[in-house]
Amino acid sequence: MIGRGAGMAVVWLSIGLSSGSAAAQGVKLYELTESMKVVGRGSNLQRVATSQLMGFAQPKTPLCSAAIATTPAAVAALQDDSTRCTINATGSDVVSLVTGKGMLHGRFTIVIQGDNFIDGPELIVTRGQFTGEMDFSPAILHQLPFGLVEGRMSLERGQTLRFRATFRLPFDGSQLVEGVRLRDLLCPGSSPNPMLWGADIKYLATDGGVPNGQCIDVLPSELALGFPTVRFDIDFF
Repeated sequence: MIGRGAGMAVVWLSIGLSSGSAAAQGVKLYELTESMKVVGRGSNLQRVATSQLMGFAQPKTPLCSAAIATTPAAVAALQDDSTRCTINATGSDVVSLVTGKGMLHGRFTIVIQGDNFIDGPELIVTRGQFTGEMDFSPAILHQLPFGLVEGRMSLERGQTLRFRATFRLPFDGSQLVEGVRLRDLLCPGSSPNPMLWGADIKYLATDGGVPNGQCIDVLPSELALGFPTVRFDIDFF
């Protein structure tokens, strides 16, 4: 598997897959921490992981609207079209290292700025839970820095949302594999972006869950204490 977090299995939110139907976008999460172990033996090896994630939902999207708020203060704040929501999530999963398939589950809290506008948001909008099926085989079996998820999330007021997801694992495009740079293997023609320790850190771009020959530069805002983060974007359908 390629790069830090290449086996990361906690993803509940990710960049959207093309599903052939209308999808609501606007959510992006990043993995801040991960604790992982490998259990079992032989053909029953499994990767078990728990992660903490944080990210953002854009205003007037399914995870950032007054319709889901459970407190008067949150309802009032979300009437403002410019109010962005922050999502704090904890997810756990079990993925087979033989098939790359597995399950995930977890919980999340949606928050906005409350009583301190300098630090991170803390005023609760609503809470929820999620569950889903993971396909981590691109990373585990094919050494490609991405994976897929499809699942459901349930909000505190009883709303249920279905989502499809792709999670993107950061990799060093300048790393050599049998004398060839990863950037040239995964996204021929992309430009170097030596923004981290002289490394060329990127995400792999996909369409419909398939690599499209392009890469996405990791931005300074996509680091956590200097580490490139696993990135998740989401489509609801």
